[in-house]
Amino acid sequence: TENVLYIVGRADPLCFALILLAALLYGPCIRGQVGLIGAVVRLLLSVLLLIAAGLCKEAGFCFFGLLAGWEILYGLLSSRIRWQWRRWFRLVALL
Repeated sequence: TENVLYIVGRADPLCFALILLAALLYGPCIRGQVGLIGAVVRLLLSVLLLIAAGLCKEAGFCFFGLLAGWEILYGLLSSRIRWQWRRWFRLVALL
């Protein structure tokens, strides 16, 4: 049974690492530090990383909601009106 436990125990760190990479990749998009094409590429890579995290552990799929919440909260606190259409596009793509 120790061999099975050793294999199963790798899912948690892998899921955490993929979620962390997705968050680090998606962070500059929320702050508006990248252009439109860069934001789309980062969004797609973040979604792929989150899907991989979800396939490792079911908790990985919960992070889609956390990214959406992050996007909404930052949008409420932000005063830039001209970037709001990009924010809505990313939010719809996440959901």
